[in-house]
Amino acid sequence: EKVAIPALGHRPVAAITSPEVLAMLRRYEDAGKLETAKRIKVKLSAVFRFAIATGRAETDPTIALRGAIKSPKVRHHAAITD
Repeated sequence: EKVAIPALGHRPVAAITSPEVLAMLRRYEDAGKLETAKRIKVKLSAVFRFAIATGRAETDPTIALRGAIKSPKVRHHAAITD
């Protein structure tokens, strides 16, 4: 809410485009906040899917962004084997 609403909240959900979402996500990517960018994209996708199901939108602009932002590096932690 703190991220997407200020950037996109004033617009109808059907009017939001992939380039607008990408521009918002790039700000976090450029700041090195890759996990945050990924989480925002996932949450926005859920909102768009709900909008499609309720007839408020026809497409999910986040689908076109697959691979457009960097993925956070996966870090594995050592297991405790006591």
